[in-house]
Amino acid sequence: MINATPRTNRGGYAVTLYQGRRVSMESYLRAWKQVKLDDPGKIYPNGPGSWAPMTAAQIRAEMRRGIHDRINRHVPGYGQGRKWSQDWFWSAKRCADQVNTPRLIVRWVPPDLRMRLKHRIERD
Repeated sequence: MINATPRTNRGGYAVTLYQGRRVSMESYLRAWKQVKLDDPGKIYPNGPGSWAPMTAAQIRAEMRRGIHDRINRHVPGYGQGRKWSQDWFWSAKRCADQVNTPRLIVRWVPPDLRMRLKHRIERD
């Protein structure tokens, strides 16, 4: 992950890259603009956070993923609470698969989804 915007010695902003190398915000943005303008099939010797060759399209996809990740990290409560656990994810996924299967009788729903799906739960 790239850490952004600690101050540089010269007063501008800097970006700390994966390898710990710091570059100015100006050169960082110039590089991204160049990748954006290049042909999607152009191969770069190494991509962001990788020593393997990557195409411009792969680098753009990685940049997009990183931007969304940084945006989401600023949401209050991101990554905290029970709904971030694997157990909650898999029980909600199982429930969704059952509810979305036609003619299947749903017998169990996670507690926090019961009110929303009460019309689909089998009652004794």
